[in-house]
Amino acid sequence: MTLKLSDTVFNSCAELAALMEPVSPAMAVLQLSCGPTQGRLRVYGLGRFRVSVLETSQTLFLSGPRRSDRLTLAFELGRTCDLSNLRAQGAAMPWPGFLGFNQELTDFDLHLPAGSQLTTLLLPKALLQDNPRATQGTLVSQRLQQCNLLELKAQQQAELAAWLNELINSPTGQPPEPITEGLLDVSLTAFAEPTAQTGLNQPRQERHNAALKMLHRCMANPKDLVSSDALSEELAVSRSALFKGCQEHFGLTPTQLQRSIRLDRVRTELLQGDGSIGAVAAEFGFQSRSHFARRYREQFAELPQTTPRVSQL
Repeated sequence: MTLKLSDTVFNSCAELAALMEPVSPAMAVLQLSCGPTQGRLRVYGLGRFRVSVLETSQTLFLSGPRRSDRLTLAFELGRTCDLSNLRAQGAAMPWPGFLGFNQELTDFDLHLPAGSQLTTLLLPKALLQDNPRATQGTLVSQRLQQCNLLELKAQQQAELAAWLNELINSPTGQPPEPITEGLLDVSLTAFAEPTAQTGLNQPRQERHNAALKMLHRCMANPKDLVSSDALSEELAVSRSALFKGCQEHFGLTPTQLQRSIRLDRVRTELLQGDGSIGAVAAEFGFQSRSHFARRYREQFAELPQTTPRVSQL
């Protein structure tokens, strides 16, 4: 049966990371634009595979491990966001299409622009292996193994949008087979389209790996205040790669990255009504109230005392 497994709003990066824990443990989520984060994550079970729809008001960077038994097909149809700011594994998305699907990948990183409605199909790999359109040697199989970006033609975009709309609006208890088969058929048709443009999967450069190591390290230890030299030594990456990678992929210095994560954690606790502003800020290393308030406003376009608490939401 068609089943909406969850439908949850989130108001911080830490809240989104917690929501994604069942699918991608230890996911790192970083806010890259200014303003309060507001988003929604809907997850649907369609028997053989799951569908998630992620909406965000802010530009986010997401990174985490993949499930080895699943194939990830993600797409953003670009109706409310700037597709030129959408990147998978560091590669820009030049046209509407599938991204982040390469079968050889064990993890992912995604630059998601503000206003996105990213839809992800999570399919068992066995489902494709049993499908004659995707068996070894076919164009579908070759693209899944070699590429990481695939253009969607206008007709395929329209069909995916229609199936997605039907899924979102379907009542609980409706048989899932028509939607399941429809999404799978459009996806395979897209991969089998010989004129579709593709982007090859490319190995990450040193500075890209350095930035991801930095991000995950800081997400796992948000209260630590560590110098760039110490981080470079701990992560076994050059200081130059660390700075260039953070600037290139986040638009931040290592120091700014650490501060952004700490501010998000403060905001998460304030939203949950945990503790006074001063106590929470001090817990995450902000000793000066005026300095903290200024940085908080720069990142979220509001003062900490105006952040709504749970009782106000």
